[in-house]
Amino acid sequence: MAGFYSDGTEDVVVADNVNFTGTTSVGEVNADGQLLIGSSIAPFLKAALLTSSDGSVTFTPGHNTLSLQVAGGTTTGKTITGNSGGALSPTAGNWNIVGTGSLTSAGAGSTLTFSLTGLTANTVLYGQGSATIGLVAVGTTGQVLQANTGLPPTWGTLSGIAVTTATGTAPITVNGDNAAHSGAITIALTTPLALQYGGTNANLTASNGGIFYSTATAGAILSGTATARQMLQSGASAAPAWSTATWPATTTAQQLLYSSATNTVSEVTASIDGVLISSHATGAPSWLANGTAGQVLTANSGAPPSWQNAAVAFTWSVITADQTAVVNNGYICNKGSALVLTLPASAAIGDIIEVTGINTALGWKIAQNANQQIFFGTSSTTVGATGFIQSTAIRDSLRMVCVVSGASTVWNVLSAVGNLTVS
Repeated sequence: MAGFYSDGTEDVVVADNVNFTGTTSVGEVNADGQLLIGSSIAPFLKAALLTSSDGSVTFTPGHNTLSLQVAGGTTTGKTITGNSGGALSPTAGNWNIVGTGSLTSAGAGSTLTFSLTGLTANTVLYGQGSATIGLVAVGTTGQVLQANTGLPPTWGTLSGIAVTTATGTAPITVNGDNAAHSGAITIALTTPLALQYGGTNANLTASNGGIFYSTATAGAILSGTATARQMLQSGASAAPAWSTATWPATTTAQQLLYSSATNTVSEVTASIDGVLISSHATGAPSWLANGTAGQVLTANSGAPPSWQNAAVAFTWSVITADQTAVVNNGYICNKGSALVLTLPASAAIGDIIEVTGINTALGWKIAQNANQQIFFGTSSTTVGATGFIQSTAIRDSLRMVCVVSGASTVWNVLSAVGNLTVS
């Protein structure tokens, strides 16, 4: 009923609108932030909370307080600033965003869309003013866009362009020749383009792996080869060609290339200090390894050459005084008394010494060094410096060969004349 409601600390007026004779009670206002809200139907006044249907405003009630805030922030936009004109404020809460010239705007719902007006498919845009875009109508195939001083551009054809004078220069023709023409003209390029103009002067067909070359008058292509590692060879003043022979893709240092089979080039393995020879059976080349010092390369009938010991030159001398013998020498002793010929300090296997005497029956005597010895058949000299072999008659002779090399040489008598003394 109408009257006053008291919670003990504050009094609230309870009324039917402003008619204190009403009979409907609105109940208690007993929550933070509640307000008395009027209604066109009963009850005509009631305690309620404020709400936002789209959530754009938030309400925060408190004890005897109610805070309102725009959702997502504490402030809202108040002005808009463009490229010029300064800050713009809304009028009655609204900003008018409009286009100008060919640019228009349209809104739908919460979306504002800008668009160009008057566009036509396949037209060309041009500036018709400071804020307006014009259109050049769609041209036809083959036309070109032509400038017009102070006016919009237009489509036109080359045949319709007035030419004062045009003269063709090879390889370009005007109206089919190289004479001077005016008015409507037709320009053409002579094909194939000649060599002197950077062309090939030929209608060429590509070839995978082919080689481009030039004849006397035109470019040409040597077709590729299906065989790997053939070499490109000069044809003198004619077209080049691929070799029939194949070559190795790589080679090793110091190797020699040779024909290992018909039209096949291969390598022969090198040998340090070797000599190149060929097989007696096939003729294939190979390297003969180096021989030892003093050997000579010797031909062998029916077989490859080989290293052989060189034939030793033998020298004879007439001597009249005691001396040390030199290997591969012969001595004719002609001293008034017995001539002592001492063995060399060392010798190699196969070394020869020969000795014979003249004019005196005392003849010659071959002396030894330490650890040396001479064998005469089953007889032998004493090992060392005390051993010797000696002639007993004027013409006695001896030939012996070294059979143990080094300083402790051993010699065998190969032949002898006379009754020699072996001691």
